Parts: sequence; structure tokens; C-alpha cells
Amino acid sequence: MFRSLRAKLLGWVLLPLASAVAVDAWTTYGNALDTASVVQDRLLLGSARSIAEQISFEDGSFQNQIPPAALELFQSSQPDRIYYRVTTGAGHLLSGYTGLARPSVALQAESPYFFNSSMREAPVRVVALLQPVIGDPNARPVMVEVAQTMHGHQQLAHSLWMHAVRQQLLILALAAVFILFGLNRGLRPLLQLRNTVSARVPGTLQPIESKGMPAELAPLVDSINDYIRRLEEHAGAQSIFIQNAAHQLRTPFALLNTQLSYAMRATDDQGRVESLKAARRTLQQAVRLVNQLLTLSAAEALASNSEADPVTPNNLAVVVQEVFENLAAQAQTKDIDSGI
Repeated sequence: MFRSLRAKLLGWVLLPLASAVAVDAWTTYGNALDTASVVQDRLLLGSARSIAEQISFEDGSFQNQIPPAALELFQSSQPDRIYYRVTTGAGHLLSGYTGLARPSVALQAESPYFFNSSMREAPVRVVALLQPVIGDPNARPVMVEVAQTMHGHQQLAHSLWMHAVRQQLLILALAAVFILFGLNRGLRPLLQLRNTVSARVPGTLQPIESKGMPAELAPLVDSINDYIRRLEEHAGAQSIFIQNAAHQLRTPFALLNTQLSYAMRATDDQGRVESLKAARRTLQQAVRLVNQLLTLSAAEALASNSEADPVTPNNLAVVVQEVFENLAAQAQTKDIDSGI
């Protein structure tokens, strides 16, 4: 089966592009996860600061009121759960959920710390913030923790990744279209060369015009023209050989025809026998001439093959055998025993 050069070139061009898109899609997924984590961390920190700003110290105790805006920051289409906890520096719970994990490192004042944990068997992202309380004579800080489940994070990362992948696939499709267009334009001279060769009249041995051909097609055109030149030389040699053979055979066969006609008209036996003997000698000469012409043709063919492929050695035994086969008829007429 013939394979399409256009499809092969397109495949070799698109294969590295598709590989690059695959690698970029893999790295893009990591970037999407990082972006989703940054967005989630900012929302968690904003919620923790909103809660911390509402904590005060009045009448000898901490007072805190969770503002609705602190939790409304997380409103989305995903069923995420929000958890929070407010504790004193000594670990006493002021409000929130008791099961929320505590940070594993010592916190610095007003420096948020983000970590991953679990809450009610679900993975959560947690921010812990140590916030001084205005009005506390002892300057005791409180720790605010806010946690969110990972559904929204995963959905955001997946959405960002799919958006990037769709863009990359669109770019790959556009690249395939432009590459195919370029291949069609680039292969047009080759198709024109095919049409030129197909449209040639049978027997035409004129060389193909190479003017305006791309440099990549020049060796092909030169090879075709060289083949046409050798074919023309061979055809010319065959034509000359046929003309010479016709000229050489015309006289013996004309003489043979005359001798046979005379033998048919002869009235005496002696004249008929002499005419037939002469006709036999003429026929033997014609046979010898035909064998010589065949030998000459075989020699010219061998010489032509040797010139076309000078580095290819000839089997001398085969050549000698062919010559003896061509001369066998002449040797037999002269009672010569020949062999190899």
C-alpha cells in the first residue's frame, strides 16, 4: 500500500507538538492546584481576620461575635463545610468547634499559618492566626482558626486546568490546520512534477524543465532527465541496429527468393538442384548473418549495462555461455563441435 507523504510529514510535525502539549497540560494541572490553594488561603485568611477584629475584652472577659460576612466569603456552588474556633492563649475555648486540629508549630502574632488537616473524616485546609486583643490589660492574644473542606478547591483547580487544556487543544488544532496548509503549498511543486510526467505523450524523450523547481526536487529531476538521456541513447542504438539488420537481411532474402523462384520454374532436374543448392548456401549465409546480428546485439547490451553500472562485475562464464549459444547454429552448419 502507498503511504501518504503528506500524512507522514503531518504526523512527524504534530507528534512533538502533541507531546509538548501533554507535558504542558501536566505542568498546568500543578499550576492550577497552586492557584486554587492561593485563592482558598486568601479566603481563609480574610475570614480569620474578620473574626479576629470582632474579639474584644470587656468586663474582665473576652467577648466575640462571629460576623456573617466572615463565613459568607466561602459561598459557592460546591457543598463545602466551614469550621472555625477561637481559643485563648492558654487553650480555653471561646467559641467554635472543639474537634478542629491545632497547629503543630508555635505561632507568631499576626502571622498566619496554613496547614492541611481533617475534620469529621474529611480533608480540610486550615489557617491559624494569633491576634492580640485590644483592651486586655495583660495583652493576652487569642488564636483564631478557620477551616474549609476541599470540594471548592478541587473544583476550582479542575476548572482552571480544563480551561487551559481546551486552549492548548485549540492551539494544536489550529497548528495542524496551518501545517497542513503549508504542506499542501510545499508539496505543490511535487504534484506539478507528477502532472507534468503523467501528461507527457508516450514516446516523448524530451528532458523535463528544471527551471523554477525547488532545490529539494532538483536531484530527482536531474535523475529523471539522466534516465531519459540514457533511454534515448538506447532507443537510438536500437533504431540503428534495426536499420542495419534490415539492410543486411534484405539482400540475402531477396536473393533467396530469386533462387527459389528459378528452381520452381526450372524444367530440368540439374538446374533445379543447382538452384536449390544455391538457395541453401544463401540461407546458411542469412542464418550466419542473423546469428552475428544477435551476437552483436547481446554484446551491445552487455556494454550498455557495464556503462550504466560500472561498479557491478559481470559473470564471465555467463557471457561466454551466451556467446556459445548464439554461435551454436553456425558451428553446427560447419560441423564444428563446440562446448565449454
